[in-house]
Formats: sequence, structure tokens, C-alpha cells
Amino acid sequence: MVSAIIQLGKTTPFSYNSTDKKKKRLYVKRIQEAFSRIYNGKIPKYRRGVELYGQVYFFTSEGTDLDADNISKPVWDALKGEVYDDDKQIVSRASTVVYMKRHDSISIDGTTEMAADLLQVITKKNVKCLYIECGRLNETMIQIEKE
Repeated sequence: MVSAIIQLGKTTPFSYNSTDKKKKRLYVKRIQEAFSRIYNGKIPKYRRGVELYGQVYFFTSEGTDLDADNISKPVWDALKGEVYDDDKQIVSRASTVVYMKRHDSISIDGTTEMAADLLQVITKKNVKCLYIECGRLNETMIQIEKE
């Protein structure tokens, strides 16, 4: 699994529906640089054909009118070539917008270190951050009962 917490400051996540190409380039670069910094320039990369899952959480203390699904697509586009060869490898995707004033608690599976870092960021008074996670899809993540 690879993951990153990206503090956005005063900006909001880039939306898939946006037509601002300059803003998209800057946003993609910001995501790629965050992963590179976290993994010291050696981001683990999943080989072609490996099925992956992906999660994007946008935490905000101000609320937003952005659609959760439209927030995740630019993230997966940004990580193409960095974490995987093709974003079609992400066969299970989840995106969530968390308005912090409405939620007293939230549960995210992950490492203790990641949870501590995320908690430190999202408990600030003014928060706008992304938590991005991508990893190998495990068949236990999908539960279908065949007869």
C-alpha cells in the first residue's frame, strides 16, 4: 500500500470537470511531489496487470460543493506512471468528502503512523487536506456469494 496526506492550505482539490489546464498541471505536480517526498523519490510501483484499490478522502472544516467522485479522478490521473502504469488497474475506487463540523469520528483502516499523522492534520481548526491510498486489491475486499 502507498499513501499520502496532502495539506491543501486555502486551495480546494482540483475537480475533474475543471477546464483550467494550468491549475491541473500544478495540482498533478503537487500530488506527485508529495508521494515522492514521502517515499524519498522511490515510490513503490505496481506492475501492469495488478488489480488495485484506491481511496481518496477530502477533509475540510469549511464544507464544499465539490462532488466526491470528481475529486478522485484527477488524483488517479496524477499517479499514473508514478504508482501504476494505467489507472484502469484501479478496479475498486472510493472517494469521500468529510466535512469535519458534521462528523465527530471517522474510521479509516491503515497504519498506526499514518493514522497519527492524519489525526494531527484533521484536528486543526482550519483543515483542507487529502488522504490518498492505493494498494493491491485483496479478494476479501469484495464479498459476493456465488450459488
